[in-house]
Amino acid sequence: MLYTQFKKLVYDRFEQFVFLWISTMTCILLLAFRIKIFDSFFYLFLGWNLLLAMIPFFITLWLKLHKRWADNLFFFAPAFALWLLFLPNAPYIFTDFIHLRLSTHASFVLDIWLIGAYAVTGLAFGIISLIDMYTLLRTKFPKKYVDAGIVIISFMSGFGIYVGRVLRWNSWNVLQDPLSLFADITTSLTQPSAWAMTIGFGLLIAITFNIFKPKHS
Repeated sequence: MLYTQFKKLVYDRFEQFVFLWISTMTCILLLAFRIKIFDSFFYLFLGWNLLLAMIPFFITLWLKLHKRWADNLFFFAPAFALWLLFLPNAPYIFTDFIHLRLSTHASFVLDIWLIGAYAVTGLAFGIISLIDMYTLLRTKFPKKYVDAGIVIISFMSGFGIYVGRVLRWNSWNVLQDPLSLFADITTSLTQPSAWAMTIGFGLLIAITFNIFKPKHS
């Protein structure tokens, strides 16, 4: 039964899966090429960041394949919380462009392409996951509430990027050290840079979502 559902999902979204696969392979090849050419493992962290960006995608993919779990609130609620916690990792890779200041004249152009490939691929995983979550939520709540929720989630993810890049917290720190994380978040609410990143990335996510979401939704 699960195999049949997976086959149907792949068939229905074949172009989407091919794009994600090609994009991921391109990222890996570009990184391998840079390591070989410049004998440097500096950008190896991009692989880890992309892996984190894939987590929300696999959470919603699991929910789409296991409808009985998606329909069960006791399973769906923690899955949604975990998904929301990791979602900022998808567009987060765009902030890795700050590392270009460390690039040499010889590697600068390649580094732009490298980070750009990882950033676009990470965002693609995130947006596809966001669209999947939207369709899941639409089976549970009225459209107007889900639409408003997507906007809120977009800006929450924007703020999550600030928490990760500037405050240097990771998604799993919400379990490891929640009190210190909450204190830092509270303090950051008065920082203009926090609002700038929240609004900027929130708009990026919300606009990209609206461009690619199914028109019949």
